[in-house]
Amino acid sequence: MSSRVIIASLASLLVACGDETATPTAGADARRYTLALIGDPAITLHPGEVRALQALLAASEDGPVVSARIHFAFLDGNPAGARIDAGDVVTDDEGVATVRLTAGSTPAAFHLTVTAPERAAAPVAFAVDVVPLRRTLRVVPTPATSVSADGAHGSTLAGVAGTVSLKVRELDADTGAPIEGDTITFTLPAIANAHWSAGVSRTATAKTGAGGKAQAFLVTSQAAEGPWRVVAESAAGDAQVTFDVTIRCAFGICDPPPCGGACPIEDVPDVTGLWLTRHDFRIHDVLPFSAQEIFKALRLMDQTLLGQLTIPGIPGWLQAIVNAFVARLLQQYLPGWMQQLIHLCDDFATILGNLRSEGAMRLTRTTDLAHLSGTEVWTSLVFYWLPLCDGEIAGDPDKPPECARIDVLTHDSGFDETAQCRGEVLPSVSVELSPFNATLVKDGAGYGLQINQRRARLTMGKVLLILYDQLLGVVTGGEFQCIEEATECAPGMGCIVDCDGLARDVESATDGGVADEARLEDGKWTGDFFFPLDRKLPGTWEATRPE
Repeated sequence: MSSRVIIASLASLLVACGDETATPTAGADARRYTLALIGDPAITLHPGEVRALQALLAASEDGPVVSARIHFAFLDGNPAGARIDAGDVVTDDEGVATVRLTAGSTPAAFHLTVTAPERAAAPVAFAVDVVPLRRTLRVVPTPATSVSADGAHGSTLAGVAGTVSLKVRELDADTGAPIEGDTITFTLPAIANAHWSAGVSRTATAKTGAGGKAQAFLVTSQAAEGPWRVVAESAAGDAQVTFDVTIRCAFGICDPPPCGGACPIEDVPDVTGLWLTRHDFRIHDVLPFSAQEIFKALRLMDQTLLGQLTIPGIPGWLQAIVNAFVARLLQQYLPGWMQQLIHLCDDFATILGNLRSEGAMRLTRTTDLAHLSGTEVWTSLVFYWLPLCDGEIAGDPDKPPECARIDVLTHDSGFDETAQCRGEVLPSVSVELSPFNATLVKDGAGYGLQINQRRARLTMGKVLLILYDQLLGVVTGGEFQCIEEATECAPGMGCIVDCDGLARDVESATDGGVADEARLEDGKWTGDFFFPLDRKLPGTWEATRPE
């Protein structure tokens, strides 16, 4: 039963229970009629806005009245150019008459009266106010951002060499409804060394989603800084919020190196202290050669469709001409669904084919400066999702663009994981890295650090699920924090995505995702990691002194 039928039944019940407002028709078989508004009788519109207004006609004995003429007319006040699509409307099979009201271009206040000329029913009326659109912007809390009581100010903590999202929600100040499709600008101050993931400009723009939410991703620098203020405002300039952003060091990775980084003792440099580390894992390199070629072809086709193909060795002006011509050609002759398929396949190939871990390593002297022990933490796992680049994906097709970066913070990131899903705290990623021994050896004119074999353990299945949840938050503008919220499957009911099944499949595909032995030596990384494949997963690693 539809909601309109329920309303009709309630109206009939009210009439039968003694409502004396209606005037019966003449004659022995007179029936009482009730005319009722559906929805709020007080309507607030903005200039030019269109709203469907409905009224229900019901008889005390028969319920909804079908095919009855209902008359809509402006009663009092000044409509100021407002109009309705029809003055007389016939009720449908549920006794409902619908008219579309279009507000005028200027503020106004008036009543729209509703009558049933052929039925003795008391008239009813909508009270309409046409007011200018007034926007309200509010900061959305995240694990990294705390929000003031009025929602106008946020305080954000971010780690060095990472990413953090700044989220806002835009509402209609008069109705409280979310505003969809509006442009929000996020502006960095001149003193900030951080930059937006979408480019190098001081300003990033984002569209509000269905829930009125928009967000921008901030990529932090290699050094601590701040606090400094980011301003987010609507394109119309009538709503604004601020974020005070502080970039801090996790586990002291910004501590100055000992002796300024040069402490020679017996010609052996002192490398003790803290180092920033980065491990790049080439997951797609363990796939069959044919799959690798397909992934590369997808990127080239994606770049071509977006006019971002990069051909080494040709001048920039010629590159622009070739891109424009070839892109138009493909867009003209390839079906739209095929173009979208290419974009989607490239997106997923990129996010599942590349992984980086970032963190900090501490080296400690043992017997002398050449013999060391070390410990390391990974503060984030970095994936790459091309839609963050807004089409700017030019460059080497074998390397993901930095604008596509998205971080999954680990338990060692120094940030409390407070994001929730259906009232429960979302899980965090825990990485176990074994301590190691290292030796500083002569290597030509300098020295090299030899690190013995070590182990790294994490559950890759959990990492992927947390990544999907994070991407869902990006796609929905923060409306949903996890897959379960967006596609909840109640017992006995269907759903869009079987989340429990997805989790089981991911766990099965990654064999629980527990890493096996890993070897880091001479800047190269090999080991059985993440996936139960016969081939060793290649990669590279590097460590640098923080500035």
